Amino acid sequence: ALLYICPSCGAEIVTDETTAATTCYYCSNPVVLSGKLSGDFKPDYIIPFKLDKDEAIRKFKEMCSKKKFLPKDFIAESRLEEIKGVYFPYWYISCEADGNINATSKQVRSWMVGDIRHTETTVRGHFRQGDLSIRNMPEAALKGKDRDILKYVCPFNTADFVPFSMSYLSGFFAEKRDVEKSEINSAVTDKIKVFSGNKLLDSIEYANASIKDSSIRVGELQWSYNLLPVWVLNYKHKDKSYIYALNGQSGKVYGELPVC
Repeated sequence: ALLYICPSCGAEIVTDETTAATTCYYCSNPVVLSGKLSGDFKPDYIIPFKLDKDEAIRKFKEMCSKKKFLPKDFIAESRLEEIKGVYFPYWYISCEADGNINATSKQVRSWMVGDIRHTETTVRGHFRQGDLSIRNMPEAALKGKDRDILKYVCPFNTADFVPFSMSYLSGFFAEKRDVEKSEINSAVTDKIKVFSGNKLLDSIEYANASIKDSSIRVGELQWSYNLLPVWVLNYKHKDKSYIYALNGQSGKVYGELPVC
């Protein structure tokens, strides 16, 4: 794999040797070859592109057809050809968890007797205990603006994961991750504890239940580093950059469109 650096926005772009990486997909400026990618950054799994470039362009035109005040050259064929397929990096985490919660719920009943209103408040205590299996909880492996692109075109169906091979990068780009497991390990563990507590809370049949205290144990985290497919088109209008993105698996669209 080859690593390219954009001198303008700093994006680190990964390609194979057959990809003509001449411009940054994010800011449209030229990129320069930095060197070969180390083995530490080799992904475990990848979701290959299901939608080709023609389908991505068709969906982009469909989105633009609903907008009346776009700049005239916005959907020019020459510009649409600049759309690029980019694989974005994501961590997926699995683990086992177990624990318990103490919760309370309130039920208020009110009625009138003559001119007097009576109110009865029933407070109940609840205890829940259980085991949970967490599978493929996603966490972005990118910082900055690129992270937002993926947030808007999620989710991805993990059933389409296949073992990574460099052949999938042919003709495409891939972002190099800049978030390591050690940076987010604590936050991920806390997130799993909150998720597990809320799942136990959901089993309480009374409305307005809330957790009073909890004790959740999270087992060893199992990490996989994966690449997700997104079609990306950058457009500059009046010194501002606009991003259009399309989920390369499901076709979900995210777009910032300029107004003339």
